[in-house]
Amino acid sequence: PQVVFRCLYEQVVERFIRVSQALSAQVTECQNRRQSADSRMKLLREMQRDYEGYNNSVKQVLLQARRDPNSGVHGVVADLFRVPERLERAIDMVLGGALQNIIVERDEDAKRMIEYLRSNRFGRATFLPIGSVRGRTLTPQERQVLKLPGCIGVASELIEYDARYQGVADNLLGRTVIAEDLNSGIAIQRASRYQLRLVTLQGDVMHSGGSMTGGSVNARSTSILSRQREIDEHRAAAKSLSEKLDVFYAAGKLSEAQYTELSDMLGNET
Repeated sequence: PQVVFRCLYEQVVERFIRVSQALSAQVTECQNRRQSADSRMKLLREMQRDYEGYNNSVKQVLLQARRDPNSGVHGVVADLFRVPERLERAIDMVLGGALQNIIVERDEDAKRMIEYLRSNRFGRATFLPIGSVRGRTLTPQERQVLKLPGCIGVASELIEYDARYQGVADNLLGRTVIAEDLNSGIAIQRASRYQLRLVTLQGDVMHSGGSMTGGSVNARSTSILSRQREIDEHRAAAKSLSEKLDVFYAAGKLSEAQYTELSDMLGNET
């Protein structure tokens, strides 16, 4: 009997070691991934806090607005528009510098900030007062092109933003159509008689009037447009990994308790 119990005891020990090693490997992997997500999220938050990547004039306005809660400054277009990842390249290319346009409440707020820039020689910036900016959208007849193959839709209707910024969105993107590629874009523009602006998923732009802009794009680690999305994604990933770690820790404690119980029982029998 002692030999039998000894064999059972050794099997329990072997099983416990295997389970412990597997859990340890999973815990280490999760810890590394969570640390990576936390580090990346911290870096992006610091870039967002310090307005890294913005023109100096825009940065100075935002810093001044941070000091003055009554500045009337809402933020820049890139921060106030939420763009699906699939459309980021298209919106980034078609808006370009307009992503750093500063949305303010009133004309007077824009005037005050322009005077601030001028008096401090910080440069120039473009302001979009919510109360006065108006946009144009497609006419019912022009919307017929949205049915053509490869047409994804009107840019202003494919992104998310607060209802207060409807006029700003229409002003910037209300007459911009997004297409799958240039082949689709050419057909769409011909059908519209080149009255619209069009951008492809690759970032090639067809302007109203017929001119085209396109080619290669320098790879960037992150753009100001995608920064908040990446922060949200890394935050969600870190939370999910933390929950997995809690499960692994609980499993490890349970395995250790089972091992102790069986070890004590077999030890008493021997």
